[in-house]
Amino acid sequence: MKHLPWLSLCLLLTSIGCDRREENGAPCDLDSDCGEGSWCDAVTKLCSPTECADGFCDLPDGYSTQQTTADRSNPELEALEEEVETLKQEVADLQAGVGTQECQPYKDANLEAWRITTFSLGTSAIEGHGFNMDNDAATCFPEENESSGFLPCEQGIDNAIAGLAKLVNPILEENVPPVALAYSPECDMLLFPEEEINATLLTPISEESDNRLTGVSVTEESITATEEGEWIVLIPLPFGDGSILRVKATEVRITASWNSETNEWEGLIGGWASKAALEIALSDFTTDDLDGTPPETALAIVMQLADRDTDGDGENDEVSMGLRFTASPIDTQEQSAEASE
Repeated sequence: MKHLPWLSLCLLLTSIGCDRREENGAPCDLDSDCGEGSWCDAVTKLCSPTECADGFCDLPDGYSTQQTTADRSNPELEALEEEVETLKQEVADLQAGVGTQECQPYKDANLEAWRITTFSLGTSAIEGHGFNMDNDAATCFPEENESSGFLPCEQGIDNAIAGLAKLVNPILEENVPPVALAYSPECDMLLFPEEEINATLLTPISEESDNRLTGVSVTEESITATEEGEWIVLIPLPFGDGSILRVKATEVRITASWNSETNEWEGLIGGWASKAALEIALSDFTTDDLDGTPPETALAIVMQLADRDTDGDGENDEVSMGLRFTASPIDTQEQSAEASE
């Protein structure tokens, strides 16, 4: 099927001989070696005619990809060919469902934001402390353990990180990680930006793509993730130097309810932390950084809690997590004097 771009191509070629009909057939090196009405074919090295009919041209073999002669150059033709290739790529992107420009959530004029004010690990595998992370209602973890303070697990909830709650939660009470929640209606995206410490406005340190969830429902009363995403979980360490452990969580989901009395969200975030993600997080620390504990030992301690085997080797390599939080509204931009009065 003939396409409109070739009509434009023929019009451009007219000025350099598209309507020539005289056939030569003589050997050549350049177009100028041929008589009027012929091209020097780049493949055969013979003067060959280029025939046009009804506004369309049949080009010699190799013309578009094997141009070897200087007098064949045509800036207008090259620009048109580049435009055609760009259009082809845009069509391919649309067919593949890929946008040419990614939505920019932080530029959304209707962006809403809340700063996390309290953060803690769920203390048992019970409602409000974790999710059914493996979608198996018949299993839950950790099971009841009176000495560890674990209540009887229920509803298939998985929250292995509860094994660190007694150690980590007192730290989190004194050192809330500098993290916010931000929702972009335009991009339908919930973000978890790490912020500058003691920031007043929403002040993301970076705009990492793995700190966001899509397919999120946000109303005046609730937040619910309908799809799973990724998030870098920040856990301050108890060594007084501001050290923060950054662990990439996957299959992240969230649910939160608005408390109109305290004017804040009360919510729960769930996800998985893999052994590989923990190794990467701990690689930034030395034994001295961890107050005398080698990073390998810290990793081994955490992996004792692992409750999912992802590669079928019989050894669990991921830890389920339930993370409780509250978050209060914050401004996303400077308010004018009139608006503040």
